[in-house]
Amino acid sequence: MMCTTYCFILSVSTKLSVDPTSVPLCHNSDGKPHVNDNGDSLYSNVNSTIVPLQCDCEQKKSRYNRKNVSLTTNYRECLCVLLSIIVFCTIAVVVTLWLMRSANKKECKLCTKYTMSQPLYITTTSIELLITSTSTVISTSTSISTSTTTSTSTLTSSTTSTSTFTTTSTSTSTATSTSKSTSTSTYQPDNVPWTTEANSEKLTKKVLFIVADGIPADVIENATVINMKQIQRIGAYTRAYVGGGKKTYTETATISSPGYMSLLTGTWGNKHNVYNNYVKNPNYHYKNIFRLVKELEPDKKIGIFSTWTTNRLKLVGEGLSEAGNITFDYIFDGYELDLITYPHDKKSRYIYNIDQRVTDETTECIRAHAPDLSWVYLQYTDDIGHYFGDSQQFSQSITYLDDQIGRIWKAVDYRMKYHKEDWLVIITTDHGRDPRTGQSHSGQSVRERTTWILTNSQETNDYFRDYQCGIVDILPTITRFMNITIPIESERELDGIPLIGKVSLIEPNVSLHGNQLTITWTVLHNTGNVTIWLSTSNLFKKGIIDNYKLIDIVSIDKKIVIIDIKKYPSDFYKIALEGQYNTVNKWVYRPRHQNKTSGKISTSSSVYNTTKKTLLGRILQKEPLTSSKNST
Repeated sequence: MMCTTYCFILSVSTKLSVDPTSVPLCHNSDGKPHVNDNGDSLYSNVNSTIVPLQCDCEQKKSRYNRKNVSLTTNYRECLCVLLSIIVFCTIAVVVTLWLMRSANKKECKLCTKYTMSQPLYITTTSIELLITSTSTVISTSTSISTSTTTSTSTLTSSTTSTSTFTTTSTSTSTATSTSKSTSTSTYQPDNVPWTTEANSEKLTKKVLFIVADGIPADVIENATVINMKQIQRIGAYTRAYVGGGKKTYTETATISSPGYMSLLTGTWGNKHNVYNNYVKNPNYHYKNIFRLVKELEPDKKIGIFSTWTTNRLKLVGEGLSEAGNITFDYIFDGYELDLITYPHDKKSRYIYNIDQRVTDETTECIRAHAPDLSWVYLQYTDDIGHYFGDSQQFSQSITYLDDQIGRIWKAVDYRMKYHKEDWLVIITTDHGRDPRTGQSHSGQSVRERTTWILTNSQETNDYFRDYQCGIVDILPTITRFMNITIPIESERELDGIPLIGKVSLIEPNVSLHGNQLTITWTVLHNTGNVTIWLSTSNLFKKGIIDNYKLIDIVSIDKKIVIIDIKKYPSDFYKIALEGQYNTVNKWVYRPRHQNKTSGKISTSSSVYNTTKKTLLGRILQKEPLTSSKNST
């Protein structure tokens, strides 16, 4: 604006002060000059065209060197230039005062095209005006300072009205760039996603886990699931299992609520005490993932998206003092109670509509609020499985599920692209289906126990890839991803193993022979030692911390330890093996009948008591699934 004003005044003053007839003429359009070497006209005024003086650098340069410009003209022109300087300085002072008054505004008043990331504070202002016989340069420099850096902004205007805004940093870093002591970078508007190394700040960890009800591994692996395969290409897929250790103290029914509780607490039914969908007496002393997050980081936001309220009110125990009095920040559940909007029909079409609603609410909430930890439950597949078993209808329901997961994934992908967030997405199921018809579940057949886990994580470990993972592994995976430190008393009760990052040891096994405990384990990361802890009580189920005794510290590659337990007489032992990267545990009961001569467990003592309260005999290892691990 200031440059344009000056050029206008200068042009007008020149027209008023110079006699056109006394000025040598410009070139014609054919390039021939109107004057000879002596300055005499080659053409008559009739045939030649007098070209008006243009306001450009070459014309201004030649104008001051012309011999036939009168002395009066020079005086008049100098007067006009002086007038222009006065006008220009007046404008500069006004603009400076205006900027000082507007210092608390975010918009840069020198160039409204850009928006500063922080308020402007004017400290010094210098205005320089240089007019020579060869060029006109107008330079305004304004020194500004922000709360994090001191920078100099230079606005340069040329005769073609092109302006460039740059920021020269004089400190170590700014909100938009990290550089050496002196660097220059083009300013980025606030609405542009941060993509440079300068903005590689620590990303906020977010977790979303989805439970798709009742889909065995063999079905999902042969279904048309375009979106889920897209997630697999980014991350990983593996077969998994539910139901605890078959015919051991950890055996758990392959039913929905026990499966959810195993996921939420990282323990099997012998600890969380949920064996059916009635959820009559859950043991909240085994803390669920939402409680761990809220107790350790209260500012974290949690959300739940579900058909029914049981997941929130009974399994998590929202609002219950014995469950930690936690409260969800985002709640979208209980739609099955709305009989007007979702009238119940015999073919569960209303459940499909509810799943659509749950998906809609999930995508909107993630896009707008992005809770730190969210649980999404989708039910329709299990209902169709109960109605039709292994059928085309069941396959179609999985296609519907894949579409819903795809919509949710797009919301997550949006957050990762346009916000400083790192998301862990885990998709799994709560149980398989019976091998004969596919209409029922709850037993311990291979197909009912065989499930799957799909994740977008690219940091899955050898345990995830090479061993049989369990639904209980999801909780320690989430806590590791979110950098949540589990209290030692709770960590010693976990049955799960992280699926990401380093793992020291897995597959603990303990057998009791008279007064000797034989402890073995499988090594995954051959570094460090194993610390062996022993407790003869199980007070944790009552909310009391057990008294663990340090038994031994051995090299992890030893893989087996035999312990004399004469000093610790008991009918029950809890063993915790603490490695460098994770902790595993195992329980063992002393059998009621023992061969006194040999001191070994009698064969009759290996019978499993189905009441789940008393165990007879030695503990059996987890029965591996017969299905091979393959991917979708």
